[in-house]
Amino acid sequence: MTIKNSKITTEGYYVVSTNASKSASSKVEINIIDSTLTSTQPDNDSVGIMFNVPGELYVSGSFVTADSQGMIIRGGNVKATIKDTEVTITGDCSEANVEGYKQYESANWASGNGVPMGAFVIGDRSTSYEVGLATVVLEKVTIKAPDGVNKVYVYAQEGDTTVDLTVTNCGLEAADIVNGSNANNAEVYKLTIDGAQVVPAPVVDEGNTEAQG
Repeated sequence: MTIKNSKITTEGYYVVSTNASKSASSKVEINIIDSTLTSTQPDNDSVGIMFNVPGELYVSGSFVTADSQGMIIRGGNVKATIKDTEVTITGDCSEANVEGYKQYESANWASGNGVPMGAFVIGDRSTSYEVGLATVVLEKVTIKAPDGVNKVYVYAQEGDTTVDLTVTNCGLEAADIVNGSNANNAEVYKLTIDGAQVVPAPVVDEGNTEAQG
């Protein structure tokens, strides 16, 4: 599927989404070029782009605006390239989810957008999605998120979803990228920022006190 030179505004929970519950949703290719994607979901529990099946996602020259997550790139055997794009999340959510998204920083993720809040959420914290490598490239990406809201949240697991994240000219440092699993092995989570491989910053939460890998 290709979306080009388009403007999409929806009250739905997802502006663009794959469907991991459908067997046909595999080896999907989505290209979004020079387009604007906006969610005006009344409950404020919205996602700009959900990509949670094996395949390739390419976004260039676009604007993505949502409330809870800008892009969710979930599971393995995924390649996502995001270039020259602005991703904005309001950090708003429904009253029912005021504490809901925070709980997924210390517990297994649910289906749909039952994951941490963040402009980018990458990897997986469950046993329900494709095992394999998620390769993600962020190049000249502008992230707009309120203070205290994750800009990039990564969860990589040995023997499950591993992550190779390359960030270039995005104004991000390792401390801006949440390492939810405390992965300290490049075979589990490899992080490259502006051409240099760096050690992901450690995070310890109540549900995750040991490093992965």
